[in-house]
Amino acid sequence: MKNLKIALKLEGPPSEKGLIRLSDLLGELSALQDALQSIDREQNGKSTLYYRVVSMSHRRYGKVVIEPVLKSSMKGPRLKNRWGHLPEKIHHAFFDTIRLIATDKVSQLNVGELVIEAIANLLSGLGKDFSGGEIANSKLKFQLDGDLKEKVDQLLKPDFQSKGSIEGQLLAINVSRGNRFYIYPKVGPRSVACQFPESLFQKAHASVRKNVRVYGTKYFRDTGFPFKIADVTSIDPLETDRPYVEFVPSPVRVMGLSADEAIKADREDSDEL
Repeated sequence: MKNLKIALKLEGPPSEKGLIRLSDLLGELSALQDALQSIDREQNGKSTLYYRVVSMSHRRYGKVVIEPVLKSSMKGPRLKNRWGHLPEKIHHAFFDTIRLIATDKVSQLNVGELVIEAIANLLSGLGKDFSGGEIANSKLKFQLDGDLKEKVDQLLKPDFQSKGSIEGQLLAINVSRGNRFYIYPKVGPRSVACQFPESLFQKAHASVRKNVRVYGTKYFRDTGFPFKIADVTSIDPLETDRPYVEFVPSPVRVMGLSADEAIKADREDSDEL
């Protein structure tokens, strides 16, 4: 098996004499997992991998090494090795995304805002929860510093905006940090994040796995395609004879669940391992 280990190093803030707080370490590990899983879900429609800790150490900084593992539900006699390439594929997609951002080649990015947001969360604690760090695999190493944070933050800011609409298939809803759903358009980016008011929640939920036209304020970068729609004003169904055959629908994950629902979902995910 190829070396797909990911090393996360963090140095704690001066107030803790360089030691990393447990809560901050757990938060960074969770953000790293979210970033990896966001790519997994974007490419495969669901979480196909889990991550296990290979080693932990602490000298001048805290270091945790993890590696991806294909879920048991994705392998077996019937499936053979059909999905055996996924750990490597997701691993390289993650590091390619970091590399393109760090080297100012964002025009080559092929990920949606959900992935960029997850990477931004990985860097959000810089200067407060940790003073510096790095993320690396067997070939690449990137500093978690102010330069990378600024580049990621810039990706979440639009070059310009306009009122209008976009069409796509609504395949995910996230209510953990404000109401958002994600549509997958026929052309352009893999996914487009859409911020919607509480009054449209029922309409959004009823539109899951359906083709829709969404109206609101479109945010653009220099690619010419919107990467986000803010202040969604309406969600209109499209005709059933206009399917988007390029993307195969997959089970929907509604994030931001209640405590009881989250525990149940975690238990069901654990049963798959």
